[in-house]
Amino acid sequence: MTEPARKPSTGPAIVRTESVKRRTPLTYLKAAVTTFRYIGERELHYHLRKPVDALFFITFRCTSHCKTCTLWQRCDAAGEL
Repeated sequence: MTEPARKPSTGPAIVRTESVKRRTPLTYLKAAVTTFRYIGERELHYHLRKPVDALFFITFRCTSHCKTCTLWQRCDAAGEL
């Protein structure tokens, strides 16, 4: 038995059944208000926040010689461990 030949499909390969959520100007406005509120509260209450990290230098020896840093110029071997 031979199977009948299939015709090539001319329609879309994927058919979406769920609706696509469209963004309206109101959603952009809500996002902007939320962002500005967060930034405003962060800037007004910065002194109430606790620090989250700290940097301790064990030694001032550095071989990178970065142009923006002068740490390598402060090398005082007598005062280090």
